[in-house]
This record gives sequence, C-alpha cells and structure tokens, in this order.
Amino acid sequence: MNRTLAVTVDQSTWPKQAGAPVFPASFQGGGSSVDLNIPQLLLLIGYLTTPSHAFGTSLSEFWAWVRYLNAVSDDSDLRLTRAFSDLDAHQKTILSDDFGMGVPIYWLAERFSLEPPVDGRYFMDRLAAAHGVIVADPPKYGPSKSPDFVALDTSGAWHVIECKGTQSGDAYRKRQLGSPGPPATGAVAQKSTISFPSGLVGQRLACGLALAVEGDAAASSLRVIDPPAEEGFVVEEEDLDVALDTLRTATASRVLRLAGFGSAASALSWLPSTLLIRDFPPNSRKQSRQGDLHTTIERAQEQLKSRDRYESFSDGDLTYVGRKIQFDLAVPASIQGPGIRSIRLRYGLTAKFLDAIGREFEADQQDAEPREAASGSTIPEWPEMLGAARLEADGARARMRVGPSFFGEIELLN
Repeated sequence: MNRTLAVTVDQSTWPKQAGAPVFPASFQGGGSSVDLNIPQLLLLIGYLTTPSHAFGTSLSEFWAWVRYLNAVSDDSDLRLTRAFSDLDAHQKTILSDDFGMGVPIYWLAERFSLEPPVDGRYFMDRLAAAHGVIVADPPKYGPSKSPDFVALDTSGAWHVIECKGTQSGDAYRKRQLGSPGPPATGAVAQKSTISFPSGLVGQRLACGLALAVEGDAAASSLRVIDPPAEEGFVVEEEDLDVALDTLRTATASRVLRLAGFGSAASALSWLPSTLLIRDFPPNSRKQSRQGDLHTTIERAQEQLKSRDRYESFSDGDLTYVGRKIQFDLAVPASIQGPGIRSIRLRYGLTAKFLDAIGREFEADQQDAEPREAASGSTIPEWPEMLGAARLEADGARARMRVGPSFFGEIELLN
C-alpha cells in the first residue's frame, strides 16, 4: 500500500537574517525520498478537504475515497493512472489541489508533531473578529490569497504553509512556487501573509507537488522552500489565546462533521466570533446569518441529544460514537494485488468530547449578552481532548487519531 516519492528541500532558500526560523533538524537538505501509505494519505486528504466552517451538507469527506483510489497507479512510486491524466482540466485541477495539500501535510506530520492544521482564511477571520474587524474577501488566486494552512506543533511553534499541486511538470511548479521578487509571487507571497510573535515563529513553507503519470519518464516529486517573508497579517502576543482556540475549534468542527454531526460542526465553527455580528450595524444579510446560526445551534443540540441513534464502536479501551460506512467501488482499484472492490469506514468521537460540545451550546443559549470573541471558547478541556494528529497503518487498514477524542479508520477490502 506504500508508494515512494522524491522530495527536494532547498536549504538555500531559508532566510539568513537574525530571528528567522532556522533550518529544521528533522529536514534533510537536498534530495531524498519518502514512503507514502496510500490509505493514510486518503484519510488525511478526506480530513483536510472537509470544511470546518460551512453551513449545510458537505460531500468532501467522501471524495478522496470514492474518487482517488482509482487515481493511484500500481507503480512502486507515486503516479497517477493514465485514465485520470485524461480528465478534463477542471477535474485535473481539483485532483492536483487535493494531492497538493495532502502530500505536503503528510510529509510535514512525519517531521513535526503537528496538531491538525487550520485553514488560513478561517484563522484570519476569527482573529479579525476578535478585534471587531471584518477582513475583506481575498481573491482565490494570486499573491493576496490567504495561505492554505496555519499549524501548531507540540513545542508551541506556529507554522504557515502554502501548498501547490500540478500535473504540468516541474517548469509549471516553479511558477506556482514563485519567487521572492520584489514583488513576491506565487506561493512565496501567499505563505508570507501571516506572522507570529518572535520566539513562536515556526517554519513558513511553500510546498509544490508535481504529479507524474504511469509511463512518464519523469517521476512525481515534492519540492519544499522557505524564502524570505514580509509582514502581512500580524498575530500579536495578546492574540495567541484566540489563535489557539481558533485552531482547536476548527479541528473540533471537522471531526464532528466526519463523525456525522454536521449541524454541531456548523454551529461550533461560528462560535463565538459570529456573535460579533450583533456589534455591527444591522443589515438583512447579517441578520439572516445570525438567524441561521441560532437555528443551527438548536439543530445541533437536538443532534447531540439523539446520539443514541448513531453507531457505537470500540477501539482499545475507548468507545466512540459516530458512523460506520461500507460501499463498493464502481471500478475495482488496483493499488495492491487483485484489486480493491469495497471500502469500510469508521469515524467516531468519545462521549466526553460530545458532552463538552453540548455544554458549549447550552452556555451560548443562556448568555444574556454576546460573548467577546477575544475570550475564546468556554471549553476548558480543549488541551486534554485535542492534540497532535497521529496516522497509523496496518496493511490495508489506516487510522487517524486526534488526541483521545477522535478516531477515523479506512479499510480496503478485496
């Protein structure tokens, strides 16, 4: 189930100025290779593409398994099947973007003990709301785009990560990664838009994945750089509590959605910063969103009270509540042996975690006055319930854990 991937870390791009992050001891400069476990990678892509801050229904958590198992060729290194290289441009771009996020985060998770990353845009919105500021919508493309991810490691360092993926070769990847300029372009510019206080600055990375197709002379490869950064969205010392709460709220929302608690995920992701809508002059759009929020909280509370309708299963000493799914693939996947014909999935959360989420909603409904976003979450158990993400593999089975609260598993069946 493993595929090798060439990795190049350009150590010469690390800034030399005083106070800049040093080249990590866990990185190897120059060329090397990494083994990617495909079920683990698909679990991670499913997690990263699941929205943490959306109302309504999402299909993203199923996308990776249904679609991408047949995208990986049976070569020993990571390559796409010829059928997937012939997709139309729009679908090829989606695949490149998804793998372009999943592979770098997979590689980084093996080198840092990272909590699950938070989307850069959501991170910026939450911190801006803490100061009563609305951040203008950035473009989806170009140097003003917010970085893909902000991540915290267990040492307390914050990392800013911009990810790129392409099927158009190394020359196109170089354009995607960009240059420090001036003016800075591509991922170089995008990963520079958030900065942290001195002493807490981790790596500010731009990662580019070039995907090859079976039969190509060139192989797939990942390139990692850290060119000089310029100040952009600044996180001050007094903002760190909100930054930490934002990261963990996003994680909690994602794992709720994966376990089947979609209404709870939507409601949690907007608390408490959405309550600041009350502080701005009213208009129909804001009033409508506020009404949607309160309706979603009510649905979330009903959902959590009805958890006995969900699947219950155990792993080791822990019991989880969530969902178990098994489905057949339309076309068997040939990533190992005679072909994978079906997939079995389990996603679950502990009762302790679900109880804490329920108390958060009850506290919100009982508040006579809106809470300040700067005060962060009212959930004191965040540090012990959430933490570093761990990926595990056992043959055709892969697992993802987040602290003691979340368990995800994918099993590939012949």
